[in-house]
Amino acid sequence: MERKRILKGVVFLVAALVLAGAVGLTLAQGPGEDDDVLPQGDVGVATAMDDVIPIQGRLLDRNGNPINGTRTVTMTLYDAATGGTALCTDADPVTAVNGLFNAYMDTCEASDLNGRQVWLGIKVGSDAEMTPRQAIYAVPYAWSLRPRAVISESLSGAVLNVFNHGSGWGLDAYSKGHDAVHGRSDANNHAGVSGENSGGGIGVYAWSAGAGLSGPAMKAVAGGANGIALHAGANSSDASVVISNDGAGPLLEGFGGDGGEDEIRINNNGSIETKADSYVFIPGTQIIKNLSSDTTRWDVQQNGSVQIWRGSEPGSKTVYLSIVLPAVLYGQPVDVENITVYYKCQDGSKAYITSTFLAKQTSADDWATLVSDHTDRKSNTATSYTLTVNNALSANQGILGMWFNLQFPDDSTYIQLGGVRIQLGHHSLY
Repeated sequence: MERKRILKGVVFLVAALVLAGAVGLTLAQGPGEDDDVLPQGDVGVATAMDDVIPIQGRLLDRNGNPINGTRTVTMTLYDAATGGTALCTDADPVTAVNGLFNAYMDTCEASDLNGRQVWLGIKVGSDAEMTPRQAIYAVPYAWSLRPRAVISESLSGAVLNVFNHGSGWGLDAYSKGHDAVHGRSDANNHAGVSGENSGGGIGVYAWSAGAGLSGPAMKAVAGGANGIALHAGANSSDASVVISNDGAGPLLEGFGGDGGEDEIRINNNGSIETKADSYVFIPGTQIIKNLSSDTTRWDVQQNGSVQIWRGSEPGSKTVYLSIVLPAVLYGQPVDVENITVYYKCQDGSKAYITSTFLAKQTSADDWATLVSDHTDRKSNTATSYTLTVNNALSANQGILGMWFNLQFPDDSTYIQLGGVRIQLGHHSLY
């Protein structure tokens, strides 16, 4: 009688959750037993979360009589309706009551049920496997993950693997109200979201149709006082960071903590604008006489300053200071924002500066005035001038001329000129 047993009706897979593809499987009942009701059994939360496939069936002998007692049922999943490869097999003793039995396949792994079509083969005892195999289909709730579903485990590898061997996405996330993908990590030196590229692709790709700071393709924020919002490192002969802008805007803008506009900007033409000013110092040793016939004389000091005397010819004297500085810095035209004159009068009641001038050459025989100060300077402190008119230099106009008119009562009292400091700005916003 052993070989006379048959599996009357078709085996039912009532509920299965396989972690690799989140697939639940069920098969319709075969012909001839439309009114049979199979026992549902107790499938709790713990059972549903295990990697098992619950199977229910009914055993009948060749005369159609229900079988009672224990039998060995071998269950095999294949990748084809006939022939093919056996993906996983499980043989378990089952106890039939009035022909009805419950069994669980617990030998299948995530790689066996990865969303592809599979077929179930059943054999009882030493009998041959029944034909035809039964195709396994997805139950409706397995077509998508349940909202707020949680996949949690303690593994050394990935809890969830998503592979797409075609031309589409491996994972497509969309949100209308918040982050489409939110990654967190409590591990030291490990990322909340990590991207890897082992070939010619892109590790992490960000795209946005938004505008301005409110709609960037990627935003990195460091919440800690000593944190770094973005760290790019490379062990390559190429650059760690490449910036490209095919539009008319800058390549890079950097904002500081004091608010306002960008502190630094790299424009599309490669020029650099920075809020940090540059300073050029011109020593007093750069002075020259107004006329070659002037008797004005001076002695150079070790610190680069000069002590100026009237010379044998009485009257006021004029001396010029040669100024050499960049008119374009980092590809950006500069503004002369401030000039400070360092000087000392040996005796300010006798010898002093009567007027100070600064001009920008506009042609070989013409100029624009930046400083015209007719105040007598008799002290031993520096004098600063803030410049706002005619102070923009360029690739075509960058020659400056500075001169001082000096008053001397005799040839024994000097005026010491230390030099000047020129403050240069090279940002269009400051």
